[in-house]
Amino acid sequence: MLCMMIMATQLPAFAAISYTLPQKMEKQLDIGSGLKGSFCFQGKGDNPLLLFLPFLQNAEIQIQGIRSGDEFHYSIYQEGEQGEKTGLTELYGKEGRFYLRSDLLPDEVYMIPEIEKLGETLFRPKGENPSFASALIRWIQMDSTQKDGLLTPVTEILSHELEIWLASYADVSEVRTLENGTSVVDLSYHIPMRELKTEIVNLLKLVLQDARGQALIDSILHEEQKNIYANIELDYFYEDALASLDNGFDVQYTRTVSTIGQPVSSLLEMPLDEEKMGFNSLEIEENGGMISYTLRNEEGYYTLRMNHESNFTNLNDTSIWFYMKRLSAENDHEETHALRIDILHTSELNTDEESREHQTDRWMLKAESDLTKLPEGEKAEFYKQEQPISLDLSLHYYSRSSQSSPTTLDIEAILEENDNSLTLTAKLKTASPWEFRPFNTAGAVELFSLTNEERMKKWSQWLDAATKQILPVKEVN
Repeated sequence: MLCMMIMATQLPAFAAISYTLPQKMEKQLDIGSGLKGSFCFQGKGDNPLLLFLPFLQNAEIQIQGIRSGDEFHYSIYQEGEQGEKTGLTELYGKEGRFYLRSDLLPDEVYMIPEIEKLGETLFRPKGENPSFASALIRWIQMDSTQKDGLLTPVTEILSHELEIWLASYADVSEVRTLENGTSVVDLSYHIPMRELKTEIVNLLKLVLQDARGQALIDSILHEEQKNIYANIELDYFYEDALASLDNGFDVQYTRTVSTIGQPVSSLLEMPLDEEKMGFNSLEIEENGGMISYTLRNEEGYYTLRMNHESNFTNLNDTSIWFYMKRLSAENDHEETHALRIDILHTSELNTDEESREHQTDRWMLKAESDLTKLPEGEKAEFYKQEQPISLDLSLHYYSRSSQSSPTTLDIEAILEENDNSLTLTAKLKTASPWEFRPFNTAGAVELFSLTNEERMKKWSQWLDAATKQILPVKEVN
């Protein structure tokens, strides 16, 4: 969790001359500096995390770690008055594998095989492919200006080609008048799914052959990934990745334009194979500056709606609406949700009187009921009111200007729901390196080779030992 927070403010590459404080911290860790610090959870009311891990309540936990090339070794523990490490639990990463041991389960070492395989399974038509997860992380971390600069030229390429291709599938055009008296034209297109799949592959090839498309690819994929995911010679890869779309159905696309050709709205309706994908249709609608994605099946629907400008590329200051209706597991009632998620991000830079540079990034997320943008035909009275949930996350980096000066990160995260709250405070600091001495992994047992019952037994043993040995050291204010 702490590592993910650090990653949240990273950019994909360091600048040639200067770089941000989050980048400085990451670079120091990359070249061998250690990381030392502590964290503490404080809860009020009922908190799932503290019910799950009760020993964390008000206990100050130490964390330290160091990297060596592609390997890393991190540990957490509670430090006693004499410097003893109570509950020492260690994580060692090597060659894509993760090894775990703990004094709370002495003489046992467990291995978790390549977690990044989860990313690989997104697209793996043949053999073993490199993980796609790092490319997604690079894209998420990229600022909106960079994204726009890379995406806009590629969008222009695709828009031009799509206009030419769509013309041959024009089905019906109809002129109508809106309530405000404006005349618009509805254009309908009927496209066989097989031909759409072929065109998607052709467009991908077009992007790969264009310098503007190559610039986008170079910004998020490393060489090994490009050899698989962006290799124009591997036609079968794209064909296999889109195989589930080839279901013999037709796609219906409708767009509405003004009498002078200005876009007003559009709706793409794509039938899906429910047996393979769990849904029977995908709808993408743009209207009134909003874009909506809806998946449907026999049990109900799921809709995600956001401002068109955001559209997964800039989520720093935006709102997302989520609507869901489905049959309950018992099929005796409909489960409904109607939520708006507001996301606000601020970043401040300053230098204090002691010449320390500061960067503070703050994310504020709030989820609450909102029935104002329900899908057409849905009635508000059938949707339950949700209890508001908020998350306030602050990441404060500071360091002197010298590249060798240590970098400190203060973290505060507050999660609130009604009278329940959970607060995480942490302080992490880069430190002079120490000898890289991970634990012995001989005889490690693959964690997922154990049965569910065996894993639950080991977890219960670890949790019981932690609850007895880890003691609260901070008073609740």
